[in-house]
Amino acid sequence: MASHQQINDLVDDGRRDEIGDMVRAIKVFKHDLTRAVQAEAELKGATLLRQKERYQRALVDSFPFEVWLKDTEGRFLAVNQALAHARGDQTPDDLVGMTEFDLLDYSMASTLREEDLAVMQAGVQKLTERSCTSAPGNAPCWVETYRAPVTDDQGALLGTVGFSRDITERYQAQEEIRQLALYDPLTKLPNRRLLSERLNQALASARRDQTHLALIFVDLDKFKPINDSLGHGVGDLLLYAVAQRIQHCVREVDTAARLGGDEFVVLLPTVEASDQAVLVAEKIRHALNQPFELAGGHVVSISSSSGVALYPEHGEDEIALSKAADAAMYRAKALGRDNVQLHQSGMLVSMVPPASVAPVAPPPAPSTDPSG
Repeated sequence: MASHQQINDLVDDGRRDEIGDMVRAIKVFKHDLTRAVQAEAELKGATLLRQKERYQRALVDSFPFEVWLKDTEGRFLAVNQALAHARGDQTPDDLVGMTEFDLLDYSMASTLREEDLAVMQAGVQKLTERSCTSAPGNAPCWVETYRAPVTDDQGALLGTVGFSRDITERYQAQEEIRQLALYDPLTKLPNRRLLSERLNQALASARRDQTHLALIFVDLDKFKPINDSLGHGVGDLLLYAVAQRIQHCVREVDTAARLGGDEFVVLLPTVEASDQAVLVAEKIRHALNQPFELAGGHVVSISSSSGVALYPEHGEDEIALSKAADAAMYRAKALGRDNVQLHQSGMLVSMVPPASVAPVAPPPAPSTDPSG
């Protein structure tokens, strides 16, 4: 059988006989067949490409978060359904060619553009978290955004690719864990751990600035009989109401904390003199002396005994200051309750560990009066 080259040679010889006609016909058929095969391959390739694009579009649109591809000028080259919906119920094709400045307020669009530019300039991917805007009255939301630069085979920069997703639920879960770790679940006041953190921060500031701070221990008088006679439910309502009244007596910069039971502590991170701290303690005592009208029709009355200690006069660290305030509080109880005592040198410390993170070694026994 003649080869392709032999056939071509025959044609090239310019034969005008029957063989030449047949060779030319075969060559035309070969050319047409080649074009047909190529066209079929191109059609098949185009079909496969369209199918691949549809698969990719379906995959990206199935993501519950926003996905985009931008050029170096910040124009959208492609987006998914989630992003189009978030930008005003548009279709993905509507956004192609647009920028964030066409869709968002100038401040937010500028922030997003700066983040895109930073990723392109650095040539590395980046993951960021930020609070997002929400409707007035709604809880704040949080968004996590991933960005990466896009380059061609030669390394030339083409733009950015990225996605954003709502992580508000994760932040809320983290906040719940934080609340459990740092706040009293009944009164919502800071607990022992958070009080310790804030006290040590305040002590560091006072040492640096050579200022004074005060610690007030507040213990409810005769709370136990109320709790026992009316039940723990009423006792819990009373503790919550006490916490609210204490908070109303202090400044925003102050910390009112519950350590457990009927023990409360107030940290005043800045005071000018002992009189200022004693005045706050007296304000709390007066507030707690007013009758409490609780749910269920219960009206109860209590009093409180408070001890006040100052830095640096009565202690220069957490333990020493807590011991001093605790001793002053038990002095108030020993003097008949319902009063405020400023720490004085020589005061005995009770066997009950004070409200510091570290317990204090037990000193002589206090009064054994079971009424609290």
